Amino acid sequence: RMGRLVALFQTVSEDILEQLGRAIEQGDRKALERAAHQFASSASALGLGQAVTIASTIEAEARIASLPVMARAVADLAQGRGESLAALALRGAAIAKGVPEDQALRSAKMPSL
Repeated sequence: RMGRLVALFQTVSEDILEQLGRAIEQGDRKALERAAHQFASSASALGLGQAVTIASTIEAEARIASLPVMARAVADLAQGRGESLAALALRGAAIAKGVPEDQALRSAKMPSL
């Protein structure tokens, strides 16, 4: 089940990152705010605290921060997403090998925990 959730997050978050990029290009702050909220909700379902924090900050600042600042924040979000997905993959591989889950979390160095 966790593997399906991670796969869903991977697909959905990639789409949302594209929406964020388009919103910045078009100067559509409302779309930026909405997409950031969606990303935060999706990341929250997996407990990805770092990604939730960045996305929530984008959401909160979407109407007032400069677009270049927002673009940098979206780049940080994309990087955090990649790190989180890599950590989740390591965790899944460790658990599949029979490593206890708490040890798998430590060895995966989950960025959100």
